[in-house]
Formats: sequence, structure tokens, C-alpha cells
Amino acid sequence: MANDEKHVITAIRDMSQEGFIAASLKRSGWEVVYRATSIAALKEKLSDFPQALLLVSDDFGDISGLQLARSIQLRGRSHPLSASSTFDPQSDFELAEFIRAREANTSKSHISATSAKVIGISSLGGRTGATTIAIALADHLSRSGHSLLLVDGNRIHPRIAQHFQIHNIRGAISQTAYGFSLCESTDIQGLNLLAQEANNFDFIVVDLGTTSLAVSGGARVEDLLHAWILNSRAQKIISLPDDERSNAQLLRYLEEQMRQPNPEQTTIFLTPTKILGRRERKKLTEEREQLYGSPVVVVSRDIRSVEKMEGSHTTLNVSAPQSPITGDIARYLDRERYS
Repeated sequence: MANDEKHVITAIRDMSQEGFIAASLKRSGWEVVYRATSIAALKEKLSDFPQALLLVSDDFGDISGLQLARSIQLRGRSHPLSASSTFDPQSDFELAEFIRAREANTSKSHISATSAKVIGISSLGGRTGATTIAIALADHLSRSGHSLLLVDGNRIHPRIAQHFQIHNIRGAISQTAYGFSLCESTDIQGLNLLAQEANNFDFIVVDLGTTSLAVSGGARVEDLLHAWILNSRAQKIISLPDDERSNAQLLRYLEEQMRQPNPEQTTIFLTPTKILGRRERKKLTEEREQLYGSPVVVVSRDIRSVEKMEGSHTTLNVSAPQSPITGDIARYLDRERYS
């Protein structure tokens, strides 16, 4: 949606309801240009902003005589005049989804795809190194001269801001000392920020957190973020331990993906529970690529270096530059012709 279409006017009788709606709209990236208190005042302001979206409660008054380009009606909380609406949103997400569903010109994916190269990382199970991989990718690409945005999309356990001890990145982009930027996209405000800023970067690395590996298509924030990644034709990485249960789950997911019209481009990052020699790594890679039908990267087990990185709130290249994990990431990027 273009910036001139992000203007909104509220016409809501109940002051408590209007206060919440106006604040929620601002958090979701809208510019509230007028908060009407009467039909006469509303009519005058609509002539100044003919393309603005009008959010009006059904108890505000008779607006049938007004010329409206875009309007959405909510259920009022005082004395409804028409009782024609039944929806009274109670959260930012509910309101954003309500508007999205009723705006004829809004993209089905909610946020437009980007021209930047996107890498989305999710994990199957906890402690598989997904966040470490995301940080390492961001650091390597940034050191190669690319402008890069590292996005924390882990709605349940966001960790990246805490790791770098940088706060207030949910509604803003912050620069790290390591050449790349950070933001969180764990709510509607974060998604809108990502949509507005994505094209300003060469690369975007998204840490999606733990996933059930269900095929996307829902309306949760994480579903919308996943849909944006797919629409941007991103490279998808799934990190998982090399055990029977995880392998079985992943195979079911990959089989389902092959039935989709546009299957994901997926690379599997295996994090074995023991240290492997060169021959063992090569053998495991070949076996798993044949099993999955997808490219496989074996990431070295180097707990000491990861703990050192976490303790110093830096990157592996700073805290443990000799870690084999940095070599694994560099080889992956070189193979994909990213670095």
C-alpha cells in the first residue's frame, strides 16, 4: 500500500474505544490524520483527505450522505444506531487483520515481497543452533561488504536483542557494532517496519525460531512472516539434530512441500550431537542429501565457542574466530555464491 493510502480517519463515538483504535493504528504503521467528533467536522476533513481510510463505529451517526472512497465499520460500544457491524477488535493483531481482510487493494500476503536476498532460518526442536547460524550468516555477509538486516522473527522466544544487549528494536531498526542492523518482526508493527525497510538492504536474514514445520497459510504473525519469505523467493534453512524423530518429522514436511504449487527452496543444516571427522561429515552429508532430496550442510559442534560468543554478546568472528562453525558458514555462502 502506498504511503498516501496509509492515512486514516476515525469516527468512533465511545472515547475509550476510539483511544485504543487510534493508538493501535499508529502502532501498525497508519497515520491518523483526524479523529472526528461530529458528522459536520468529518465531512469537512474527508474533503482534505479523499483517499483516507475511514474507520467508523455504527453508533457514530448517519454517514450515508458522505462521499467515501474507503470505509470500514466497527461495532460501537455505546448505543448502536444500526447494529450493522459485529466486530469490536481487542488487540492490534485483530484490528490489523480486520482491516487487511476488508481492504480490496491489500496484498494477500499482507506485506509486499522484497527485492533483497532473503534467508529464512527455522529450527526443528530447541537448541539446534538456529540463532547462532543466523548471527554467523549476518556477520559473514556484512563483512563481505553487503548491507544486511538481521530480523528476529521468533515470536515465542526472541533472543537476538538480548544477545547483543540492544533494546527497543521491535518498532525500529538498530545498528550493531558489527556492520549489520537488527529489528524484531514479532507483531504487526514489526511486519510493517520490515515491509517498509526491506528494499534498503542487500540481504535480510530472518531467525524464525522453532517451527512445527506445518505448511504455511494461517493468519498468525509468524504465518504472515513466513508467507512474506516465500513470496520473496527466499532461501529457507531448517536446522535440526540428527536423530530418528527429527528426521521422520522433516521427511513428512518435505513430502508435503513437494505437493505445493511453489515448493520451498530448502537447505538442511544438521547439528550432530558429537564431533565428526572429515570423512564422517562427508559420509553423513551424502547419506542425508539422498534421504532428504535437499542440500545438506553439517554444522560443527563447538559448544565452547558458542558459549564464549554468548557470554561476550558478540559474534563468533569476534569472540572465537577459529571456530569451525565460521568455516562451515563461509563454505555454505561460497557455495550459494552469496559471499
